[in-house]
Amino acid sequence: MSFEEQHPTTSRLSISEDTSMSLDISEDSDSWEFEEFVSLLQENMPVFVPMLDQQEDLDIVNDVAANDRSFISRYECLEDPDRLRAPVICVLGHVDAGKTSLLDILRNTNIQANEARGITQQIGATFIPHDEIENVTAGLRKVYDFELKLPGLLFIDTPGHESFSNMRQRGSSLCDFAILIIDVSDEELKQQTIESIELLVASGTPFLVVINKIDTIPNWKPIFNLPVREAVEHQEPETGSKLKRQSRRIRQLLRKNGINSAPYWKINDLQDVAPVVPAAVRDGVGISDIILFSTMFCQTILSRRLIKKDKLECNIMEVEILDGLGPTVDVILTNGKLKRGDKLVLCGLNGPILTSIRSILVPEDMKEMKSGSKYNSHCKEVEAVCGVKLWAKNLEEVVSGSSVFVYTKKDSLEVLKTLVMEPLSRLYTRIPISSSGVHVQCSTLGSLEALLEYLNNRSVAVGSFSIGRVNVRHVKKCSASSRKTILAFDVDIHKQARKYAYENGVTILQSNVIYDLLEQFKSVLQLQRNFVQAKSSSPVILSALDQYVQRRYKPIIIGFNIEYGRVNLETILYLSDGTKIGRVTAIKGLDDNIALESANYPNRVVLKIEESELVFGRDMFGGDRCYSKLCKRDFLRFKAVCEEMKLIHAYRKCLKMDINGDSL
Repeated sequence: MSFEEQHPTTSRLSISEDTSMSLDISEDSDSWEFEEFVSLLQENMPVFVPMLDQQEDLDIVNDVAANDRSFISRYECLEDPDRLRAPVICVLGHVDAGKTSLLDILRNTNIQANEARGITQQIGATFIPHDEIENVTAGLRKVYDFELKLPGLLFIDTPGHESFSNMRQRGSSLCDFAILIIDVSDEELKQQTIESIELLVASGTPFLVVINKIDTIPNWKPIFNLPVREAVEHQEPETGSKLKRQSRRIRQLLRKNGINSAPYWKINDLQDVAPVVPAAVRDGVGISDIILFSTMFCQTILSRRLIKKDKLECNIMEVEILDGLGPTVDVILTNGKLKRGDKLVLCGLNGPILTSIRSILVPEDMKEMKSGSKYNSHCKEVEAVCGVKLWAKNLEEVVSGSSVFVYTKKDSLEVLKTLVMEPLSRLYTRIPISSSGVHVQCSTLGSLEALLEYLNNRSVAVGSFSIGRVNVRHVKKCSASSRKTILAFDVDIHKQARKYAYENGVTILQSNVIYDLLEQFKSVLQLQRNFVQAKSSSPVILSALDQYVQRRYKPIIIGFNIEYGRVNLETILYLSDGTKIGRVTAIKGLDDNIALESANYPNRVVLKIEESELVFGRDMFGGDRCYSKLCKRDFLRFKAVCEEMKLIHAYRKCLKMDINGDSL
């Protein structure tokens, strides 16, 4: 069997349909004694054997398997270290699970304290060099006899799981490995965590689960910068037992969501079981476990994937205004090179953007692009893997999450323009646009795509969408639509835009969690429906006109003569025998074809009636009288203010009204 067959470069981990089996969560599976610290991870690692004839090669492999494993390196990298690039590792999790704190410990910085409410507001990339990894993992590497050969690790701390989709380019992943952080005190997995898991599994990205904040367990003694099992040895037995119970409980929650998991030192099959590391990130407990496992996995299982390529792979993470420079773009360079003067083709909101790199700003090692640290602006060329800031002209409308293309004389400029705009163009063709839909505003192309798919799958109509901060022009566009609602995901809202929205009745809903944004929208939608239904609950009697039939079934679109009262949008119509016809969703004048919100006697109108199972010509006919059903309270309230007694008597006669009944 080939190395590729034994160790595929992408994870096969998938959500299990049967969550009641496969993983033993008994006390035995949580054996944490240090003398048993012989990770079964080595069972999954490739063994280096000199290339011989096939039969001789097979014999040697069999002999090695029968011998003491200590005679050969468990984690030998089969690729030339000089050909390997640093893996890109994405840190995911709920907004307060401790994503940024993990990188703060490695950088010895405190970005987390400087962020609003401790939540990551921007995407940040941090490169951890080879020497720092060796320093952090020195103790554990002795246990594993592991030699680090990767040049380093590039960590990306994201505002939320949606931004992870920015790092994927139609099947070609810019993220090699992921770390999912969960709070040990969570009674249930947070919605953002669940969506992160679904995204990781759908994309086939291998990931490590970190159960964070174990230092919050009662009677935990503060311990700093130790491997997790060594830290547990310093605790009282009861505290250690509580930790194991909490760890098993989180693993049970994962299993409820279709993910089998186990402590990383107990895993037999990395392809079907997610590794787990308990940690107290703030105190440095478990940091060495996290870094070492991530490095070992990437260096061995993903070694083929990490071979450097000459072809440029570069993604724009965000557009940022820098004092003294103006618009800049933060990019992740995964393969290839960028140099000053390169001609770039970028995706813009209003079409492709052509520009040239004027300056490459490189943060110091162990510093983050967004941390306000000093940049080396004298860099002429950068090579993957790294996160850098590019300064060029015409970057104001660049789409975050899109690809970067470098144009040379050998390339076709028109082809590059088509390629760079393809993801945005695909959204316009794939997502149905409705004149009555909401306006969607997102921070990046990836989050926009995720939110549009989310709304489309839940039958929420979308009228328009854009990327970046909500400005007055977006509100003006939305105020002209019938919905007058903006869903703003992970973006700022300009002060003048808020003012204009307030003055013109436009509702702006804002959140950095898709699920919360949809819940807000549902609440507003229900309030709007209640208001419209209250407004529409006025009596009306109409007769159908069979000479004006545009559509007989789903929806019914026919002409009506208003005999008494007023018909409004959202009015529910019934036949005289009480059979429900449906809900009025559009009104037009029959003679002038002008759209109306309501119409009264003695006008003739064309009504669009939805939510109906009736067929005109089979269940209802020309001349049939229709009415809006009112409850007794609504009728009495209408009667008290109505001066047209003729209408009241007609309504009673038409419906054979029993004024003592509950419904009329």
